[in-house]
Amino acid sequence: MNQIPNDPKNNSILQNQPQNRPQDPTGEARSFPFLYGAPYTQPPVEQPKFAGIDALFAWLSILVGFLFVRAMPVTATPLGGMLFLWLLFAFGAVFLRVSKMKLTSFAVPFFAVAAVFSLGMLTNGNRTLRGFLFLFLTLGFIWWCYISAGLSGKRLFSENPIAHLYQSILVLPITSIWHIFPAFAASGKGKKSENSRKLLRTLGWIALGLAVAVIPTAVVVLLLSYDDQFMDLLSKIFSFSLDGFWELIGDLILGFLCAIIIFAILSGVKQTHQKSNGEAQKPATPNVHVLPSALLYTAVTPILAVYVIFFISQWDYYISAFTHTLPGDLTYAAYAREGFFQLCGVSALNAVMLLLFNLLMRRKEGQNRSPLKTLYSVIISAFTLILIATALSKMVLYIDSYGLTQKRVYASWFMLLLAVIFVLVLVGSITKKQKLFPAVALTCVLFFALIALPNLDSMIASYNVDAYLSGNLDEVDIAALEDLGSSAVPALVELKEQLASRSSTAAPEEEALVGQIDRALKNISLELNKDSDSFFNFNIPDYRARTLLE
Repeated sequence: MNQIPNDPKNNSILQNQPQNRPQDPTGEARSFPFLYGAPYTQPPVEQPKFAGIDALFAWLSILVGFLFVRAMPVTATPLGGMLFLWLLFAFGAVFLRVSKMKLTSFAVPFFAVAAVFSLGMLTNGNRTLRGFLFLFLTLGFIWWCYISAGLSGKRLFSENPIAHLYQSILVLPITSIWHIFPAFAASGKGKKSENSRKLLRTLGWIALGLAVAVIPTAVVVLLLSYDDQFMDLLSKIFSFSLDGFWELIGDLILGFLCAIIIFAILSGVKQTHQKSNGEAQKPATPNVHVLPSALLYTAVTPILAVYVIFFISQWDYYISAFTHTLPGDLTYAAYAREGFFQLCGVSALNAVMLLLFNLLMRRKEGQNRSPLKTLYSVIISAFTLILIATALSKMVLYIDSYGLTQKRVYASWFMLLLAVIFVLVLVGSITKKQKLFPAVALTCVLFFALIALPNLDSMIASYNVDAYLSGNLDEVDIAALEDLGSSAVPALVELKEQLASRSSTAAPEEEALVGQIDRALKNISLELNKDSDSFFNFNIPDYRARTLLE
């Protein structure tokens, strides 16, 4: 066999080749070795370390995830949704404490505010708003875990809040999504930890055994279900039904998926806290200030010119909204609707334009604002406030004439929120001292509380009934009140009693109105009886409606 001669030069090349291999800073070679092959050396990746307490909470996360699934849909089970939110925050608080993290000073106040907000699940009769409230508090839980561990700094609003929101809600949960699996078998040191590890291992084997037994047990029950006597006995012992059984299996599977996410949130915060020794994170943010100022000024100027021409041409038409006079031969409904949603759309577009204007403009080093930029921000804000004031005046005129509906309340709420935000932008542009993001964030939270905590539908029904009884409204739409569901029952009952008290002088249309009210109350009662009497379905508007209907 021919041997390669011992060439010192060749040996040197062979020996030095691994040291000269290029590094792969992106980690793509590690993820796709078949594309990059051997030339890339793999930098060491620090694996997260889990203790026995992590294993305990990993298993408990399965229970929390299962309860999360059982609480769905929270729009139909408001009490269950509220109790789960309390459990979720308590679960996170205990995990952070036993993980020996020093919580920030605003962790407890944030927890208390979340607990108060969750009461809206019981007080609000609007199912859509209850769903948004649950989503809002669930995202709030993720943010609360992040800031409670001090990862955003020692202040509630850090220097770069948008980047921290992105880091907490997306980056950490996604990068920690697999942590629950190694945490299941984690253990600590010492005799106590060894005992805990054995106990957890035993519980794990028991849980696995039960999971393995699910399918064969179901098959056996299914094969023996032909025997009516056997099924009757089984139903008496376990209150068993095949539909409920398969629903339970589905809930367990979904609950485990939810547990993965819940533990990823908590573990991601803990691992990041340990790596940074409790110091605030500095999430990487791309430089978005890339567009020349001349480009942005040129792009915005024609839009502002259009606004000036629009206000001049439509001055008499839109100023009538403030004087409550109708232009031409328009009705109140036609005048209020005409151009309202266009004004709302333009105002929202201005908000986006102002955001991009300030976000994308190239900045000189050490200079955050320029006089011209401030002037443009003030002009955009002022024009938008005029548009919002016009739209709100038209809406007030519409409400005075025809009463409240959900859509009218939502539109007014949105316009008021935009108005406050643009006022904050205007003040911040002039004073140059106000921090805009904290002010806008607090404003949004407070405005959300205004529609999430009280029973908005009940307030709408009461306003319409009171306006009709006082003579401010010529008629009341009973069908629209019926659409509000149980929240409208107190107002409908009050209207019926007031009409009945003046039956001797009642007009024929009022007598017909009493019949409409009876039919509406009957239909609402039927809808309430369709709902399950489960303990977790309780909410205050339904309870109050049932009491009045009885």
